[in-house]
Amino acid sequence: MRREDLEVKRTSLSDSKIIGYLEQELTLSKSMLRDIKEILRIVNTFDEEKLNTAIRDSLTIKDNISQIQESLLSYISRTSPALYHREDWIRITSKLGNVVDKMSGAIYRLEFLVKNRWEITGNIQDKLIKLTEAVEEIINEYVNVLNLLILNPSKALALRKSVAAWETKIDELYRSSIFETLKSNLSFSTILLLMNISEMLEDISDAINSAADDIYIILLDLV
Repeated sequence: MRREDLEVKRTSLSDSKIIGYLEQELTLSKSMLRDIKEILRIVNTFDEEKLNTAIRDSLTIKDNISQIQESLLSYISRTSPALYHREDWIRITSKLGNVVDKMSGAIYRLEFLVKNRWEITGNIQDKLIKLTEAVEEIINEYVNVLNLLILNPSKALALRKSVAAWETKIDELYRSSIFETLKSNLSFSTILLLMNISEMLEDISDAINSAADDIYIILLDLV
């Protein structure tokens, strides 16, 4: 086997290992989104038992994600001499790390709403749930791109457009949620918290789409 072929093989193995770490992280992130959705469903019932269960679950998930991130950064550090797309993977890791921070922020704000028994309108509740579901979908599409990066770069390149399409849809859902919140008769404090939650969900979408741009750069070297 030629030396350049060996280098390509080593690079593919390194990239595959990193993709494995990122998939684990994103799978856990989707579980955290489901905790957000569960809290949104019970937000007006003030069910603190279900709230506390969701919060405990999200804290465990966040700890597990932190461990994965540490392992991933350690792996990148160890393999950096042979890692052709090192800077791209570091940027992706940083952006996906921001995702879990935004999810945690949304959960803490929802916890505050429930524990203070601040009701929200059914329309706002529905729009936030739809926004959360859309964010889960953009993560699904991003994972699909990751899965195809090594196996079928051309297909992964085409699928990157689907991530962008979901980001556009999420922008629309975000605006709809914000406008619905602003026109409500809720207290200023409640409106502020709800807008923060919407913004954090939209920020997650932006981070995923930006991380997809980094994947695009890697893909250009592979096709």
